[in-house]
Amino acid sequence: MLATVTHDLKTPLNGMLSILEVALELTDIKEIKNFMTIVQKNGTLLNFLIMDILDYSAMLKGELRLILSRFDINDILKDITDLIGFQA
Repeated sequence: MLATVTHDLKTPLNGMLSILEVALELTDIKEIKNFMTIVQKNGTLLNFLIMDILDYSAMLKGELRLILSRFDINDILKDITDLIGFQA
């Protein structure tokens, strides 16, 4: 389980570091902004993963409360493609 968690945390972090490395070499502001948007999305994903770990901890203690919410699967798939497409 710990290997899975660390892998899941490292994936967006590695993406962020790779994008930052490339962005530091760029001079086109529009391209830099595009990369920074991807870094921001990866940071948000990393934050969600950490929150999931905390939720898991709460679940083990019997303190987790679920909240139903609607989402658009197409938006989620686009975000996933944006996040890992650069690494691929």
